[in-house]
Amino acid sequence: MPVLNYPAMSDAQLVALAQEGNAEAFGELYNRYVDRIYNYVFRRTSSREDAEDVTAQVFFKALKSIQTYKPKANVPFRAWLFRIAHNETANHLRSLSRHPISQLLEKTHESGGNSPVHQAEDAELTDALISAIQRLRPTQQEVVILKLQGFTNREIGTILGKSESSVKSLYHRALRQLREELFVYM
Repeated sequence: MPVLNYPAMSDAQLVALAQEGNAEAFGELYNRYVDRIYNYVFRRTSSREDAEDVTAQVFFKALKSIQTYKPKANVPFRAWLFRIAHNETANHLRSLSRHPISQLLEKTHESGGNSPVHQAEDAELTDALISAIQRLRPTQQEVVILKLQGFTNREIGTILGKSESSVKSLYHRALRQLREELFVYM
């Protein structure tokens, strides 16, 4: 039996193998998406523990439901997976009666080479951006987060159950509001 190179396979190939019961194929899908799902959930819950729990639920549900996944035209596996993450996060937040997203960006600025003044300015801008995003409507917050994750408008529409034109409109309104609020930093 030939050794399969899972990392070189497409999502569609891995899904097909996972649907046949290949645990290693699903493991590769997990490895590809666990960090992205965790970051998405963390940005909506603001809690590492909650993000870990919800991420585990997402992959458990995906594993349980992998047989039902049917590749549709222009609906990739990642959009299906993020739809599960969206639903599980919404359920979790509803159960806690909390509002989503108290943090959007992780502080990724490295200290090497940056002066203390630049670091302070970066931290101030990051805090201002996070605060501005928190003031967006929850649906606008989600659109912005998913855009930062690299999703297309069509994929975001699939994840949120909205039309592509609605996603465009939500995104542009969110950007306009962010520009107005962050004008002093530009």
